[in-house]
Amino acid sequence: MKNIFIKLFMLLLVFQITFTNEIKSQDIDEHYTYEAPIEMECILDLSSASINSSGDFIEASINSSGQISRSYIKFDLSGLPLNATILSAEFQLSGYSVGEDDNTSLFYQIEDNWDFTTLQGGEYPAYSMETVSQQISSENPVNINIDFLNFINLWQNGINNNGLMFKLENEAVPRAASLKYNSTNSEIFLKPKLIIEYQTNDYLMTDWDFGNTFNISS
Repeated sequence: MKNIFIKLFMLLLVFQITFTNEIKSQDIDEHYTYEAPIEMECILDLSSASINSSGDFIEASINSSGQISRSYIKFDLSGLPLNATILSAEFQLSGYSVGEDDNTSLFYQIEDNWDFTTLQGGEYPAYSMETVSQQISSENPVNINIDFLNFINLWQNGINNNGLMFKLENEAVPRAASLKYNSTNSEIFLKPKLIIEYQTNDYLMTDWDFGNTFNISS
């Protein structure tokens, strides 16, 4: 009886039942949302190298004397999985204008590490690649959504996350121009939010290969 069962089992293998990569990949295609906390931010007055880290505003400005202010901001992305595929990244802000001149402003990728001490010491990090915010002419809060996908993809792909600098596009002409965004100390519905949509590519893999022919004639 035992030999009969063995021969029946071996007969199944004769048919060379192959399950090679039967389930090649079963994607778990769930979409997730991550709100990236602001890790560090400040406003820098270039004329005095003084900083304001109160968290009241993200500001880019110039006055009639040519005094310039820029903002530095860094996000905590530690909550994103390493295998996340970023689908979208949107910085949601509430901003308003102070002054009547052109206040078109930009966010720039910061190339070097920085902190409050280095900024106060006059060590300003290099920056590159920008994304335009836009001009705001209203003195009342205006909701703005800015596409940060390029920035987040850079940081996910090994470019150091040193944050962003926010400055006026035109800092060469003294004038009364300022664009302010409400920041972390604002009312909850005015606080800036970096909302990242992503998915993870997890796989369930099976790789069965019964490709051998067995001789069961004996």
